[in-house]
Amino acid sequence: YDHEAAFYSKGHARRLIAAGAKVPFPLHVEPASRGANVTIVMTHLDGRPTHAGGDEAFVKWLAILHATYWGERADAACGEGGLQPQGTYWHLDTRPEEHARMGKSGWLGRLKLAARAFDLRLKAEAMQTCCHGDAKGANILYATRDDGTAEPLVHDFQYCGKACAA
Repeated sequence: YDHEAAFYSKGHARRLIAAGAKVPFPLHVEPASRGANVTIVMTHLDGRPTHAGGDEAFVKWLAILHATYWGERADAACGEGGLQPQGTYWHLDTRPEEHARMGKSGWLGRLKLAARAFDLRLKAEAMQTCCHGDAKGANILYATRDDGTAEPLVHDFQYCGKACAA
C-alpha cells in the first residue's frame, strides 16, 4: 500500500478534491518503515453503492482525474509524486496466469497472440494520464448533491498511476 500512502501523503487527494473529484481526505499517513505496516487515516465517505445517474456522474469523475494528470503531469505524479509508474491492475504484466490459460485456437487464440502487442502499444501511447487503477463498483459510493444528482465518492488508490486512459 505504499503507492496509496503516497496518493494521500503527497497531495494527490487534495489536488483531486480541489478539481471537483471527491475522494477521502487524508488525516494521517505513516508510510511503511522497518517492517511496520502502512497507516492511512482518512475521512469517512458517506454514500451508497448505487444512485440514479451514477454512471454518467462517475464518467465525469474519471474525466476530472484524467484531465488533472494529463501528459507530463502524469510523469511528475509517478516520479516524485509516488504513484504507480505503470498504473492500473489490468495490464498484461499483472495477468500472466490468465494469459497462459487462454486458448490457442479461435478468437481467443488470436487475441492471445495479439495481447502482448496491445499491451506494449498501450504502454507506449503518447496520450498518458493517471488512471484510478481499479475503477469498479466496489470502490465507488454515491452521495446525493443538493440538486438531487449523483456525486461519486471514490476510494482505493493502490493501483493509481500512469497509463493510457483507453
